[in-house]
Amino acid sequence: MIEKVEIEKTEQDFSLQEYLSLGYIYLIVVGSVTDAIYYNAIGINILSYSSFLDILITPINLLMNNFIIPAMLAIMGSVLYFGRDYIFRTKKGEKEPTKLEKNRKVLFSFAFMVFGFYTGLGLGMSSVMPKRIQDKNIKINTNITFNNGKNLNVAIVGQNSTFIFYVVEGTSEVVISPIANTIWQMKKIKK
Repeated sequence: MIEKVEIEKTEQDFSLQEYLSLGYIYLIVVGSVTDAIYYNAIGINILSYSSFLDILITPINLLMNNFIIPAMLAIMGSVLYFGRDYIFRTKKGEKEPTKLEKNRKVLFSFAFMVFGFYTGLGLGMSSVMPKRIQDKNIKINTNITFNNGKNLNVAIVGQNSTFIFYVVEGTSEVVISPIANTIWQMKKIKK
């Protein structure tokens, strides 16, 4: 008599390469959504002026420009991770999820929260900047010297690796200038 043996399927986690690939795609989506929301509000189709690298580093750039953002993300991640047993608890009679399943839920929940956080950040920036530009109530903080010797006092409203987006003092129009072979120097104006 042949005994029937059931082979238990083991859960497999993603490999490091799969996580890196998903993270890369995730950063592109988060960066493009955040940039599109903000720059569309000030009248710029940023995808026409950006490379994939510009879009990829948008979330990282926002992280580095303000210490509150990494602190908030760390708090959100810590609450999810350390509270995962409480947050993802099961009802009586349901099968208890494995540690891997709980960690995946934490990861996907955190990814969703970060996406919402950056989308909200883009919406917040886009709700303030257009009104400031239109009302000419924007802080002029930079002096740009162009290669032809012309100087302008401007408020920089955005920048990527190849273009700078600014409003000239006394105007309510966003100007786009390529950085390479156009701008010689930029100085912060101290007031």
